[in-house]
Amino acid sequence: MRNKRMPLPMIALLALLLFGALCPSAQARPARHTAAAPACSGGIAGAVFASDTDMPLEGVTVIASLIDSTFAASALTDAAGHYSIAGLPPGLYAVQFAPDADTQAKYVAEYFGNQFDILTAALVTVEVGAVTPNINAALDVGGTISGQVRGADTATGVSDVLVTIARGATVVDEVTTDEGGGYTSHALPSGSYRVSFTPPDGEPAYLPAAYAQQPGAAAAL
Repeated sequence: MRNKRMPLPMIALLALLLFGALCPSAQARPARHTAAAPACSGGIAGAVFASDTDMPLEGVTVIASLIDSTFAASALTDAAGHYSIAGLPPGLYAVQFAPDADTQAKYVAEYFGNQFDILTAALVTVEVGAVTPNINAALDVGGTISGQVRGADTATGVSDVLVTIARGATVVDEVTTDEGGGYTSHALPSGSYRVSFTPPDGEPAYLPAAYAQQPGAAAAL
């Protein structure tokens, strides 16, 4: 008597169900302390400090993103500056440290490896069942660009001008001028920048301009 063979589609379905039971889909779970990585996923852990004081920074958002952009998870640092992120699928991750915009505005956001661009970030390997430790950062105090935008015809400040701060092809910050034409961009990494000015719609119709004057001088549209 011949045994009946199970159809291949049924075998595949049972295999998927068994794998799903043994290895459930991982989800990002923000955490404040290092914990064991769940089965079929891994994690990272570390601490964030201020480079000027060596003190821990609480409330920094740590974002781990797969380099193919298919998965991301985040966590906040605790009072000791520690964080951990579990439930990460295995792979290579770019890890960003973003200070709180209200309480840590003077510090510069950066990627792991003390890099300010995701293209140059030091990538972190996450393996199944393991927590990758010591993914740390010491955030630097950034520089400031400030000035005033005036109308060339009136020599008075122009409000609501969009000021774009760029480093190469990357826009680092955008701010708008206040009622007196003044503006300030904080927490900028060291380097050279191109500053351009886009006037608001309306009359008088000013033309866009780029900074090309001596430091301390006002830009004129």
